[in-house]
Amino acid sequence: MSVDFRLMFIYHVSMMLLFVAGGSGISLRHEIFATILLVAVLVAVSVRNRKKKGWHWQGIGATNVLFAIGSAILIAFFLFAATPLFPPSNPQSLPWYLAGAGIGIFGILHSLRIVYAAEADFLANCGSFDPYRQGAPPIPQRFNSPGEAPWKKATRTVYGIVFMLVWVSSVLSFYKLGVSFKGGSAVPAQTQTEPLTDHGRTVYITSAEKQQLDILQMISMTGIPVMVVGGLCLHFIAGVKLYGNTSSLAEYLRQRKSSSGQSPGK
Repeated sequence: MSVDFRLMFIYHVSMMLLFVAGGSGISLRHEIFATILLVAVLVAVSVRNRKKKGWHWQGIGATNVLFAIGSAILIAFFLFAATPLFPPSNPQSLPWYLAGAGIGIFGILHSLRIVYAAEADFLANCGSFDPYRQGAPPIPQRFNSPGEAPWKKATRTVYGIVFMLVWVSSVLSFYKLGVSFKGGSAVPAQTQTEPLTDHGRTVYITSAEKQQLDILQMISMTGIPVMVVGGLCLHFIAGVKLYGNTSSLAEYLRQRKSSSGQSPGK
């Protein structure tokens, strides 16, 4: 992991701790002040590391900008979906929004090649980096290697599209639950006859709202497990690279066989 990624991890854990502490009476102002102070320290560490390693920005293309815009839209959509159930003005829920915003900002900066997840990618943009020096970390290969079968590229693209549709449906389900619950009636009414329970509290919503919510929740509850299991099968069994350069089962067996063949006495 790069220094940037480790700093992001520290930030995220800190926000989760602040989220837990938010229920003990910490004010909104103190949470914001603590977050600003933490971000200032983490940015200072990152800047110091960049100066020390001689980092320079390589520039970006149109694709990087599109990915950055897409990341911003998705994280904004995700955070907005939670506002009906627990608004960010609540001290107990604000750290959750700050944690999500931190992940989103890291994704945007990663798309713009300002921060990096892998140390090798970071060093490749530093003036002091020499890929041939002893002990230098390997430069990772990209997913779309020239020798990759076309069907694998197509499968990965289709999987990404379906995964995104399932994710959007899940976020919409969360948003719809919050909106319906917030606008529900405490007692059955003429049009609001369908019960909706959340955290032990029950309200009544319309039949149309209940049908929409049921469809979205069904897509979420079935789609997410299917995408997780399907993704694991595609990557480790079919060899479609979905999880970076993690070895598939066939690659692992070949590497193990090759390593055994080179061992002394074999």
